[in-house]
Amino acid sequence: LDIYSYDGKRIVSVSDSVSSFERIPSDILAAVNEGLLEEIILTSEDSIESFNGRFTTLVHRRHGGSVAGMVNAENIQKFRRLYGFGRFFKEFKKAESIEYIVLENPETIIAGIFEPYQLSKFYEDGFLRETFRQREVKTRVIRYNQRSIYEALVPFTVNNEPIGILRLGLSMEMYEEMNTKVKKRLIISGILVLIMGVALLSFYLSHQHRQVLREGFIRLQQYTNLILENIGSGVIAVSNNGTIQLVNKQASTILKKNKEDMVGYNINTLPQEISQIYKESMTYKKDIQQPHYIRYKEDTDFRQLSFRTTLLQKDSSVETCILLLDDTTEQARLEEQLRRQEKLTAMGKLASRVAHEIRNPLNIVGLIVQRLGKKFSTSENLNDYSKNLHTVEREIFRINDIISEFIRFARPSHIHKKPLDFQIFLKEIEILFQSKLQENQIHFELDINPHPHISGDYDQLKQVFINLIENSIHAVIPPGSISIRGKPYDSYFEIKVQDTGSGIPEEEIPHIFDLYFTTKKDGTGIGLAVVHQIISGHGGSIKVESQPSGGTTFIICLPYSG
Repeated sequence: LDIYSYDGKRIVSVSDSVSSFERIPSDILAAVNEGLLEEIILTSEDSIESFNGRFTTLVHRRHGGSVAGMVNAENIQKFRRLYGFGRFFKEFKKAESIEYIVLENPETIIAGIFEPYQLSKFYEDGFLRETFRQREVKTRVIRYNQRSIYEALVPFTVNNEPIGILRLGLSMEMYEEMNTKVKKRLIISGILVLIMGVALLSFYLSHQHRQVLREGFIRLQQYTNLILENIGSGVIAVSNNGTIQLVNKQASTILKKNKEDMVGYNINTLPQEISQIYKESMTYKKDIQQPHYIRYKEDTDFRQLSFRTTLLQKDSSVETCILLLDDTTEQARLEEQLRRQEKLTAMGKLASRVAHEIRNPLNIVGLIVQRLGKKFSTSENLNDYSKNLHTVEREIFRINDIISEFIRFARPSHIHKKPLDFQIFLKEIEILFQSKLQENQIHFELDINPHPHISGDYDQLKQVFINLIENSIHAVIPPGSISIRGKPYDSYFEIKVQDTGSGIPEEEIPHIFDLYFTTKKDGTGIGLAVVHQIISGHGGSIKVESQPSGGTTFIICLPYSG
């Protein structure tokens, strides 16, 4: 250990004579004195030779000069061989994949094992210089001796100061073998993935196709159900063994049965007339395109239904029979009403002509009878003469009344409509019959609430209810009852005239409104025809319901206002 002055001359020495060194080399002294370095460690061969084979460390003194610490280089080198980087690198190099390992700085290679490779020089290799300057770990693939080497460059620092770079070269052979194997595996995997992809794509497309078909089928089913539920005709699907498979809303409404009470049951559970149509179509294996009309009694009403059938076949075998049905009851009623109206019109024209032809001679006969009664008399059988003469006169007046009714029917008065409070209107009619009802011990009930306003001809509607009440009085066997009830609907007002009389035979009901048809011994058969004519003229309708010994009900529907 020596102390040197500012000019590099040794001042104090604790070294032996061999290691003592009189003066510091000028280039090193200048660096120390100028304060460029606080501490200089000399380890290169040149520096060792400058200090007589010693490893030397120079430390700058605060007041000038320096302190030198020297160690025998041979001992240090021996230590380095036993415990330095070289030994570590040799152990590290035993790994098969490591081709070389080198620690170098910009001036020289500090330690390393790199034969037989001729590594690039620091000053020639820009990648090395860039790594050293940036102090970042970098890698590259480089070729030495026709071999690919994967080289890792790790900056080596002491006290955060770069002193060199650790270069580690790894063989690429194992990587290339692995890469080849990986490529083969990737190719095989790719083929498998491709096959699986094609299979999955095929499955996906098939699934999508099925999904599209399923959605299309669902939409078609929804459209079909929507059409079936909103179609005007009833639809019933019946299998070839007679089981009802499908019933739409309209069919349920027409037959007045719930779907649950029909679907799954045999066709024979429906009215016999309907099952007969099915059996006829299935027996002859023919569609019935011309409507078949059936008429059956439901409670107290007769209903008319129209039927057609369509057969669904597969391989010449009938699988399903589709029955299409329509309720033509109202249509039949309107047609019957139209026919009756045409018939009444024709009969009215005939009655008008007949009445005109008969009235003139009747008037003459009546005048003659009156004159006979005034101018001639006989002493014999005077009472019989007067009685017969009076009978002839009375019958002539009766015939004249009948002819007047004919004329009234043939030439109906023009309808003068005005708003009517029907409750007040019927109360007035009740007053007209009050004494007659009491005489015949008939209870009269009027139930019209709220007060409806009907647009109609007061006199003609009055004639309607007078005729109906008179008919009921004749039909009721005392004690009995007659009731008039009214109920408003959306577009019309319904009035029911009901009695507890003997009723009308079923076979006579279709003819009850025909001209000259009567059930009374002394009836003319004109009253109900006039009633029908007046109601039709008001744009309404009238029908009759009756059961033997169960009374009769006339149902009138008039346009409802207010």
